[in-house]
Amino acid sequence: VAITTPPANVSVNAGQSAALSVVATGSAPLTYEWRKNGNLVLGAITATYAIPEATPADAGSYTVKVSNNVNEVTSEPVTVTVNTLPVITVQPVSRTIAAGTALTLSVTASGVPAPSYQWKKDNVAIANATNATYTVESANSSTHAGSYTVEVSNSVGTVTSTAETATIISAPVITRQPSTQTVNRGGR
Repeated sequence: VAITTPPANVSVNAGQSAALSVVATGSAPLTYEWRKNGNLVLGAITATYAIPEATPADAGSYTVKVSNNVNEVTSEPVTVTVNTLPVITVQPVSRTIAAGTALTLSVTASGVPAPSYQWKKDNVAIANATNATYTVESANSSTHAGSYTVEVSNSVGTVTSTAETATIISAPVITRQPSTQTVNRGGR
């Protein structure tokens, strides 16, 4: 037995079909045995292994062993990647901070491929705010107070976080200084 066309890596979005195939030569009959992460895939005994609707559970490393009554050959491992829409598992939380202190907002998300991030303030994209955490070192109420969201994206699609509010409290300002007064006893 010889494998003339080995299986190839496959990348599909969740819900799509995927197929791995091999072409082998040798004295008939040839038998096929597909394995995922080293474990036998039950019922996968033909030159093609089909996954009708891929789920994240189908992702992994696959090999196929082709054999006849003379010998057997196992393919090099190939990868099945199942791409998924990003999922936000921890939403950003509203913050109230003192002016001049750091404002930090964060989100936790997952997806395949790994997602990218774009923070927005009042629905306007913030330049260079493209990480899971957004920090302003010294926040002030005129520039940084407002409603924040983050778009989490990958090749499958985009999801947007819930809107969270950043409230910046300024320190009290004395607008009138107390003055010294002389008061007569019993007077005002």
